[in-house]
Amino acid sequence: MTINGVSPVRSSDRRVTAPRVVGQIAAEENERYFNATLELDSHADTSCVGKAFQVIEYTKKSCNVKSFSDGHREIQGVPIVSAAAAYDTPNKETHILVIDQALYLHGHMDHS
Repeated sequence: MTINGVSPVRSSDRRVTAPRVVGQIAAEENERYFNATLELDSHADTSCVGKAFQVIEYTKKSCNVKSFSDGHREIQGVPIVSAAAAYDTPNKETHILVIDQALYLHGHMDHS
């Protein structure tokens, strides 16, 4: 059925899968480089960044973060930032990844 020229949208069932590892990121911490894992969760509606990212701008906004699982505690006052990291490809190219409006979970994540 079409109403005013707009047809209904039909969606398929969603599959829940483990996050995908997109690549390794080299980051600088206290003038040392380290490798970190960057994961992509295509079902997430918010980006999170951790210690492998350099904060470009603090938005002066924060929020409380609660996991979908009751097994995790709520984290209060998480800053919302714009952040960047360098990604080195296997063929020796470096790409700068910039993520805006991300939850800055430095100290709460083992990966970025």
